[in-house]
Amino acid sequence: MQFLKKHYEKVILSIVLLGLAVAAGALPLQVASMRRFLDETITDRSRTKRKEFTSLDLSTNLAVVQRFHQPVELNLAGPHNAFNPVVWKKRGDGFLVRAADLGAGALEVTKIDELHMTVSFDVVTRENAEPQYTVAIARETGSQVRKDSRMVSAKQNRNDLFTVVRVEGPPEAPAALVMQLKDESEPFRITREEPFVRTIGYVADLRYPPENQLIPRKRVKDTVRLAKDNETYNIVVIDQNQVVLSAKSTQKRTTIKLNAAAPPAK
Repeated sequence: MQFLKKHYEKVILSIVLLGLAVAAGALPLQVASMRRFLDETITDRSRTKRKEFTSLDLSTNLAVVQRFHQPVELNLAGPHNAFNPVVWKKRGDGFLVRAADLGAGALEVTKIDELHMTVSFDVVTRENAEPQYTVAIARETGSQVRKDSRMVSAKQNRNDLFTVVRVEGPPEAPAALVMQLKDESEPFRITREEPFVRTIGYVADLRYPPENQLIPRKRVKDTVRLAKDNETYNIVVIDQNQVVLSAKSTQKRTTIKLNAAAPPAK
């Protein structure tokens, strides 16, 4: 005990030095072991089959980005009534209806027909030994057909309706006449079997459902009066698909498309 008390520092130092000697002796073994571990790990990694890179599915992300390019528009003037008060009027039978469902906007176009002009070669006569050609012109007006006829010859080939540009064939029995209408530049050809037919306008049948009113056979420049409506409407355009009306007091135009499903005016 006396020895330990006098020399305990030396004993402790000897133990520490012994431990360091053991650690130093074991260090090469640890380095060799770690080197083997690293070599094996690298070898295993090199033998492992690499997986091919697959692209990520970004469809949902792209859809979100696309929504930013097409923002939702806030429409305060749409068909809703949140900011658009509705005006109501009393119909002829006493029922209340929206003002938008009355007037020109409530009209229906049930039928549109073409109006034609027909120019036909009628007869050949002789007067003073000179052949005379009778040409008939028929114009459809919607409610009737206006007919005119004029007589011309090869020498006196002009009148107030048309001019005979050329006679094809023998003058006493021509095969055809080449003609040109007044105020028009394009000539046309007619024979006794084949007249010249051209569309010169349209006639429309209208219907006003709020008052069950039928308005048949209307042309451009005609006027329309609706039941229980003080406004007068002028028809300014009719084509094969629509009718355009203009209010006389405000000049406001209303376009009405052809509704083939609507019952026809009679």
